[in-house]
Amino acid sequence: MAFFGLTALGPQNEFKEVSKFLTYLNVFEDSDYERVWRQVVGDEKHCLTAKIPAMITKLYQGPAPPNVS
Repeated sequence: MAFFGLTALGPQNEFKEVSKFLTYLNVFEDSDYERVWRQVVGDEKHCLTAKIPAMITKLYQGPAPPNVS
């Protein structure tokens, strides 16, 4: 048990520890995904996995954060 947030390992900040695993993909609207899909894949129903990095780059309008790839 830690008092005042102090332990031998430093302050307990679970949000900071878990945030490195978050992808933040929920900040985009469905229309954003549809727009990027049409730009990269077109009207196809399926996408090759080789095209996914290009889709992520277009979605983020630049390089994706390091925890996304």
